Amino acid sequence: MTQIISPVYTIAADDHDNNQNKKIYYSIETENEHFSLQTSMSGRLFLKHPMDYDDPKQKKLYNITIKAENSDAIPKRFSKSHLIVHLNDGDDLNPKFQSRVYKAQVRETPSLKQGEKLLSPVMIDSVDIVARDQDIGINQTIHFSLFNDTENADLFEIDSESARLRLVKSLDREVTSSVDLLVKATQSDDDQRYDVTLVQIDVTDVNDNVPVIHLSHVHVLLRENSVVGSFVTSANISDADGNTGFTLDFIPSGFLTTDPRTGEITVAENGIFDREIDEEFQFQIVATENDTLERYRSQSVTLTIEILDDNDNDPQFPIHQYHLHINESTAVGTTILQVNATDDDVSTEYSSVTYELVGNDDVIEIFHVTQHGDVILSRELDAELMTSYRFKIEASDSGGRKDGCEVEVWIDDVNDNPPQFVDDVITNVEVSEAFQLNTTFATIKATDADANDTLQYSIRVSAHGSNDDVISRTFHVTDEGYLQLMRGLDREEITEYRIFAIVTDGVHVAEREVRIVVKDENDNAPIFVEDLYSFQLLFRTKDFNRLIHVGQVEARDLDIGVNSIVNYSMCYDESNFAVEGETGQIFLISSDFDFRGKNGVFHFCVAATDGGLPPMTSHPVHVSVHVVREDYSPEARMLTENYHVTEQVDRKQLVTSLEAKDGDAEVGFRLSHPLFEMTSGVEIWARANLDAEALQPYYDVTIETYDKQQPHKSTNTTITIYIDDVDDNPPYFLTDRYDVSMDEGTVTSSLVQLQVRDDDRDDVNRNHVFKLEADDVTGGLFHVDPETGDLSNTRAFDYDVSRERHYNVTVIVESRHNNNNDDDVITAANPRKCDVTITIRDVNDNQPKFQPIAGVVSVCDDDVIADCYLYRMQLDEDAGVGMTSYFVIADDLDGGANGKVEYSIIREDGDDNHYFDIDTDTGELQLLRSLDYENDDANEFHLRVRVTDGGTPPKHNEASLLITINNVNDNPPVCDVTMFKFAREIVDETAKHVGRLQCHDNDGDDVIYRAANRVGDDGDRISVIVDELTGDVYVSNAHRDATVTYVVDVTDGKHHLPIQVEIKTRKCKKFDENLKFERKIYNFRVKEDAQPDSVVAMVPVLANSSMISAMQLIDPSNQFHLDDVTGEIRLRANNTTSLDYDDVTCHVITSCLNAFDQVGDVISAASVVIHIDDVNDNPPVFARDHYVINVRENSSPGEFLIKVEASDRDQLPQLRYLINTELLRVDDVTGVVTTATSFDREQQQQYNFTLTCDDSIHRSDVILTLTIDDVNDNQPSFGIDEDHVLISTNQFHGDEIVIYSVKAFDADQDDDVIYSLKENYDNLFSIHPLNGVVSMFKSQFSRNYDVIIEVRDRTDELLRHQQLHTSPPDDVMLLHVINDQDDSEAVKDGMFIAFLQKVHNIDIQIPVSAGLVVERLYVTNRSAVVVFFISTMSPLPFSIPDPRIGEIVTNRMLSRSASYEFVVQVEDACTGHVFDRAIVRINISLTDQHSASLTNHDVGIPYDSNIGYQIPTNCDSGKHVDIYNEEATKYFAYSPQYCTLVLVSSVVHLANQTIQVMLYEEKGNVSQSIYAHVTGDSNELYLYINHSIDEIRTFDIVDSIQRCIGEEVRVGIVKILPLNDEKIRLNLFAYNNDHQLINASHFTRLFREKCFSPEVDRNHLFPLNIVGLETALEAKERRKQVKKPALEVAVASLAIVCGLLIFGFLLIGLIHFVNRERRKFENQQMNIYMNSNDDNQSPLPHDGAIELSHLPPSNSFVPSKAANEGEELRKMKMLGVCSSESPTKSSSQVSLQSFHSNNTPTSTRQSFPDVVVGGDHYQLKTTSSLFTAHEMKEMKSQQTVL
Repeated sequence: MTQIISPVYTIAADDHDNNQNKKIYYSIETENEHFSLQTSMSGRLFLKHPMDYDDPKQKKLYNITIKAENSDAIPKRFSKSHLIVHLNDGDDLNPKFQSRVYKAQVRETPSLKQGEKLLSPVMIDSVDIVARDQDIGINQTIHFSLFNDTENADLFEIDSESARLRLVKSLDREVTSSVDLLVKATQSDDDQRYDVTLVQIDVTDVNDNVPVIHLSHVHVLLRENSVVGSFVTSANISDADGNTGFTLDFIPSGFLTTDPRTGEITVAENGIFDREIDEEFQFQIVATENDTLERYRSQSVTLTIEILDDNDNDPQFPIHQYHLHINESTAVGTTILQVNATDDDVSTEYSSVTYELVGNDDVIEIFHVTQHGDVILSRELDAELMTSYRFKIEASDSGGRKDGCEVEVWIDDVNDNPPQFVDDVITNVEVSEAFQLNTTFATIKATDADANDTLQYSIRVSAHGSNDDVISRTFHVTDEGYLQLMRGLDREEITEYRIFAIVTDGVHVAEREVRIVVKDENDNAPIFVEDLYSFQLLFRTKDFNRLIHVGQVEARDLDIGVNSIVNYSMCYDESNFAVEGETGQIFLISSDFDFRGKNGVFHFCVAATDGGLPPMTSHPVHVSVHVVREDYSPEARMLTENYHVTEQVDRKQLVTSLEAKDGDAEVGFRLSHPLFEMTSGVEIWARANLDAEALQPYYDVTIETYDKQQPHKSTNTTITIYIDDVDDNPPYFLTDRYDVSMDEGTVTSSLVQLQVRDDDRDDVNRNHVFKLEADDVTGGLFHVDPETGDLSNTRAFDYDVSRERHYNVTVIVESRHNNNNDDDVITAANPRKCDVTITIRDVNDNQPKFQPIAGVVSVCDDDVIADCYLYRMQLDEDAGVGMTSYFVIADDLDGGANGKVEYSIIREDGDDNHYFDIDTDTGELQLLRSLDYENDDANEFHLRVRVTDGGTPPKHNEASLLITINNVNDNPPVCDVTMFKFAREIVDETAKHVGRLQCHDNDGDDVIYRAANRVGDDGDRISVIVDELTGDVYVSNAHRDATVTYVVDVTDGKHHLPIQVEIKTRKCKKFDENLKFERKIYNFRVKEDAQPDSVVAMVPVLANSSMISAMQLIDPSNQFHLDDVTGEIRLRANNTTSLDYDDVTCHVITSCLNAFDQVGDVISAASVVIHIDDVNDNPPVFARDHYVINVRENSSPGEFLIKVEASDRDQLPQLRYLINTELLRVDDVTGVVTTATSFDREQQQQYNFTLTCDDSIHRSDVILTLTIDDVNDNQPSFGIDEDHVLISTNQFHGDEIVIYSVKAFDADQDDDVIYSLKENYDNLFSIHPLNGVVSMFKSQFSRNYDVIIEVRDRTDELLRHQQLHTSPPDDVMLLHVINDQDDSEAVKDGMFIAFLQKVHNIDIQIPVSAGLVVERLYVTNRSAVVVFFISTMSPLPFSIPDPRIGEIVTNRMLSRSASYEFVVQVEDACTGHVFDRAIVRINISLTDQHSASLTNHDVGIPYDSNIGYQIPTNCDSGKHVDIYNEEATKYFAYSPQYCTLVLVSSVVHLANQTIQVMLYEEKGNVSQSIYAHVTGDSNELYLYINHSIDEIRTFDIVDSIQRCIGEEVRVGIVKILPLNDEKIRLNLFAYNNDHQLINASHFTRLFREKCFSPEVDRNHLFPLNIVGLETALEAKERRKQVKKPALEVAVASLAIVCGLLIFGFLLIGLIHFVNRERRKFENQQMNIYMNSNDDNQSPLPHDGAIELSHLPPSNSFVPSKAANEGEELRKMKMLGVCSSESPTKSSSQVSLQSFHSNNTPTSTRQSFPDVVVGGDHYQLKTTSSLFTAHEMKEMKSQQTVL
């Protein structure tokens, strides 16, 4: 084998030329892979790759052509030479076996002891050992031999020529099952060339041993009645011959059986163990071989089983039914019954009996049973509540066996209850003053809980507006409790009576006050306030044919309610005047007369009629009206609206025409202005040839209008006339030449921006366009922006490639007009031009690049890559300093200075110890220091070479170099010592190992130990053998004590080192062959939870002998140790790693048990097998840390989601899966998770559940995240029904404008919608189908439009076929498009009326009180008589109370954030003519200072809470508080009277969720956020304590729990439930710091770990006595089991009772219905007054729609004063009456009040929480609540304060 980088030959050429022509370069022309030249300057030929003669593929002959050339000379000259290279073989290979391992078999010799010499050797024919010399050309003879130092090698011999093996001594398989022999093959000519192979000989068995039984326990305990298969013990049967098939026989038989696979002995099918018959059993066990001809039997083993007692007898009651009577006054603590049950079990463990009372909650609270069987009364009895009790008493022994007896207790009644008025007894009665005498008008009803009591009724009078005698004569009560009227009533005399109803049962007395209110009847006619009315009317000409207000008359009626409502009418027909029936307002209505120039007085009469049945009419009143005439001034009006003239017109231009009117004379006009004149008396003209650039943009011109009578009256009118500009000036460049430059390789959007100027005045006439000259010679390389004039290049230029370095372009500019929607460019005869010259600059844009080098390995394909070596080089460690064999090459595509490169090595900071340097110009590497492979820190050098060009800025590149240092054999072998000394005790003359020589070579070469030569000769036959490879030293033929010295040659093939070896031998006695362990294998069992230092096994101790020095247990697991004195095997006391069944392979630990002789040899050995028994000490582990799954919404219940899997390292774990929700189901065995309900993504998008795996001892949890995938199941919606937009024609700056953007919301995820218009609407409007942008086209916009916008769910089918109008829309919206410049509407009687501001954006901050003015609207002509109205049908919290002023005022208190948008229109006060419209947007938000001071607290609310459930807050009752967030008002309302949140809607569907309620407090700047946690069964934890409810302090409990459980969770109390006088149940809930509810099972585990662990001081943490803890789900399951028998009894009892009560309930209901309908008819005329603005007294939401569940007919309900007064003015118009002049402020108030139907003073009204009709309480309803005001007050006292 030739070595790499070996010099082969040096060839030299000579050139007789001089100087540069003499320089010769060498190269190889023949392609080859083995040879290369060191450098091109040298002719030294090197070998690149190793060559192997023995390789069949290796060529043996090479013909190499070498070329010598003087390439620097001109012309070049060269010469060639051929070199023939022959490859010769060398003796460089050792012999080699055909196989590294040989296998053979030989039968044991049972008749002889192992080691005895055989009479005739046994040939081993099962193996053929072959070895050959690997050299092809030099093949030597091979000799074979055995290494005698291997164990049992002396039993065999080998033939040196044929390598045939022979057995020469006997073998015993039970002693030696296999033998390993080392066979050596050595070349005959060189004993240093050899090979070694392993021969493995298996000793085959002969059946010559009997089986042995080993029981894990010979004395066991077994419980009686053990089931078939119960484990007893385990048997391990061993056979030294290796037999495995055995049969176990038991004597006696039939009781036990065994598993042949595991050896476990269990109870047989007919095995019955009864302790009452036998307390102990003994069995003899024998094992028999199954699969052998001999069928040897083992010695018998005795198994003793002790039977344990079992609980197999039930307790028994002597009597199973008890019936007894007790008095309801029996004292608490009295023993009412004693029961006794006995158990036949004799064991005290199972014979003791305990008692338990089983029944419903009421029974458990009243009775209890002691452990002695005494039934004791726990609570006072009440026969009126329950007449009998039935319950069960169970007797249980400690084993859980039970018996029961039933007890029925009858309660005897005593008279101990006073009479009670029933709840529906009336306390307020209304009686008509016309009610019939001797007739019942009310009923008093009372009951007595005591049976057979007789009740007597009477009344006690109390004067109210009269004396007792009058009242006693007026009312009477019968024996049945009927109240009757005995005397007539008069409401005008006495309005109310008060009496006391009394009821007695002869012992007790009860009374109740009854208030009797007298109802009004229509018995009074109206009376006018004045006897005569006189009015004066000022009549104006412009009031002709208009409605004119004259005055008002008033009449009064002494009756009340509808009987007092007055209606007015004319006494006879009157054509000129009319009276408004409800208010008495008088109007002039005639349109048949012209009163100009006339004065006169008119007379008529008016009558008043009330609203009673039958109605009554007053005496008529006389009315006189005096009419007076008024004079007028002239008024002017322009016939056109816009006043514009155009410049540069060579004739006069008409501006406008005028007209005027005067009520009583002709008119004329005057005008004085230098630019304008008036012709024909009514036309205004502008002079010719106006120049806009020289004049003002507009002029204000005043026109005087006068009448032609004496004295003159005149008015002035000012108009604005605009001078319109035209495009009469061309654009021109500010400079006619530009010079610019740019870098190569760049594309810029603006090389230069060309500057132009246009002298026209208006921007619209300054439009121009840029373009390149038509004959542009650049070929499209440049572009000019036509709008901005930016000149840019279209592609990048390359300075190094392109020859053009300069470019010239010409740009022209021209005017552009916009005519008929087309860009019309006006081309001038001589357009203005500009020349631009562009120069290209050179840049350094090429990076230098490394090139590959011939002969140097390159492992990168292209440019430098990170972690990739571009060059790999090798260098011997003996290379000389200054060597420059390698170099790198790089080039740069740039020329000049940019292309010149320099090389450098990149060095790290502080690296001063350099080995290499590089030439900056040539790139040659130079070695700076000598190398040493063995002592240098690194044998590889990683260099980074940088090449940098000469550009500015410079560019560089880098390459990685790997230089590997080759090792050279330059160090001799080294030994640890100069002389090795060994000592050995010798028993016989066979070869023994005495030690090992330790030598090494620093070069890493293999060390060879040559033959040993003896120093001196003392006549001993002792011989020493040294293993050449390992240095192991063996001694043989030692027969006495002696000392010998040998010399060994240690060599690395090049260097030699002689060393001395001294060996001392001492002869010892031979040990006893019979001294050995009884068994080869000892089996033991131990549980994995065994304690340290415990005894796990016992092994026999060999008899004391002088030959035995020690016993040792070789334990590979290092878990056990042996006491060689006692034979105990113990678990190590200091063991840091406990036994673990789950970490031990095959669940056994096999150790070696050895006995050593005095010289340290093993004289006996056995195996100790320790079986590890598993215990359940590992929790189950889920396959994943977190499960994330998806399910489509609306999927059916039962859909498969995922199969979860958990594993348990314990053997055969019984795993059970659970989940903490009712929304999903999990199979407790398979772990398959399915849905239990359907999900809605729009309600909740994601859920987090807890999966639990239980192995009966340990539990593991994992989070399962369920994400709901969306389906398209929701329709899009706009959210609003209508909106408005104002459009003016001056908004158009093009053909189309965007007027509106609509947005529809679809609850589905990523669900697109498509928009469309229902009609084309004169082709004026369009809508983008995807983004909802509404556009309008410029046209004649002459009217308003109502545009209907449609929205649909977007589908591909809908878009593909454009079926927009074939499918119905999902939602529609009405958009009112309003013309904002309708001249016909905005001009009235010569006056222009419009809003000064068209859009009002108003921001206000809560709280906002009612009556606050948020904005006032103004119009252009403030003297006009106009009114303002809100144009919307939707209810708003805003109104315009006074339509003439235009103030927008809040209707009520506002305390929530919201946004409103509506339209306000201004109209003529009388005709309703609409002048203009404005949009008002109001945004209500919370102030920053209030939101910043937000405080949080959490409360719990049961999911099944009733409507009206209250939550206390931190607010004061004297302050106004309201709910801020709208979402919370769906479920809660705020009661300011009690400072509580009131539940107004069911929260059952929100179980396990949290509602955030944000409260805002008006005073004190305090905001609070209440997190109402709706707790369900899966979130509540029940805590049972022994304590009195009166002494409970919830703060102490919560504080104690919080202190022990830590800050991880927060704890709250939902409910406190007293179970009896001493026991209380607390319903707890927990939440984290993010206000999220925590599952009760997790809370329970945390509670028990933190608060009930042994190290916790419970007395310190809990001052109360905690007696129980369970989750709500666990309690529910427990109650189901307990209450099931009681439920069956209750159902049977109820079935009987219900049948008896049905008829009674039906009869009572019929009577109640008849009485209710009668009262309802009597109270049809009752007025209910409600003040809807009294927010502070209402516990209901302010925005709630209030109803009455009981109301009289609708005509009796009178609205409050909060009506929109603007709507009432509309009623005036509908009647045709309107005043011609603006009324004063005081008259306005009278006018507005007269339109209210309700004239009752406000002080007599009641706030709606206290509504009473006919003596009954009526329930108030909101959109989300249902409860009475009385119930609201009672809630406060009934609530448990936490």
